[in-house]
Amino acid sequence: MAAVVHPYHAYQLVSEPDYTFANPRCDAQTKQCATASSALSAASTYTSQLTSLLTVTATQKGAVFAPESLCIAMKRDFNLETERNASLRAFELNATAVYGVAELDDSYGVEMFFDATL
Repeated sequence: MAAVVHPYHAYQLVSEPDYTFANPRCDAQTKQCATASSALSAASTYTSQLTSLLTVTATQKGAVFAPESLCIAMKRDFNLETERNASLRAFELNATAVYGVAELDDSYGVEMFFDATL
């Protein structure tokens, strides 16, 4: 599993490890739900400020998903071109590719919304 959250959300999850979230799959007999820290401890968690590009409100998006939920389709392989930069005494590498990305299986992940303030 993988989780992608805004840095503010990662801070909130670390600073409040016992925060219990509304989990629709709580144990009905014991009435116990997973805490945020236990839910994300099984996932590789990544932080990115690019999640703020997904929404324009004070609420930011995040996601927890299995890698199998996403796919990439390559139209052609990567093209790598080198260019000599004499003033830097180095080579610049320019890579191009033609590809598309998509969500393959919606049931392998969940979209989350967080408050974007500390």
